[in-house]
Amino acid sequence: MGSLEVQLNNRIQQGWQDCCPFRHSDFPKEGTMEKMRAVMIAAGVIVLGASSVQADGDPDKGKKVFARCSACHATTEQNKVGPGLLNVVGRPAGSIAGYNYSAALKGSGLTWDEPTLDAFLKAPAALVKGTRMSASIPKDQDRADVISYLKTLTAQ
Repeated sequence: MGSLEVQLNNRIQQGWQDCCPFRHSDFPKEGTMEKMRAVMIAAGVIVLGASSVQADGDPDKGKKVFARCSACHATTEQNKVGPGLLNVVGRPAGSIAGYNYSAALKGSGLTWDEPTLDAFLKAPAALVKGTRMSASIPKDQDRADVISYLKTLTAQ
């Protein structure tokens, strides 16, 4: 800050002291507000980022996009090249009995919630190094649609 800015800043702070019932020591230290603002912005980005992708998913479009996935995955309990995806949303990764998962996926500790599915479908090996799944869904909207569709795959 230039000397004029420092003088103005000091004058403003002095004005607050003159008209406020609080002691000067009650005010945040210099830089605290900027740090708090940065933390709040970061938290907002994380929350919005985690929820906004799936907010506009269309299960009907997702079913069409999923057709590419059906070569390896069934929408039932049937295991194919990949595990069956009935009730996949909310299920721990690597937990279907009778399917031979990679050690990496079994030991990942992941649960297939929307943000995890989004990250995995975008780049499986980036999320779980050593996974055998190599196909990805690069487009954000396609992933949102597929995840919306996967949420409909529940036992009736």
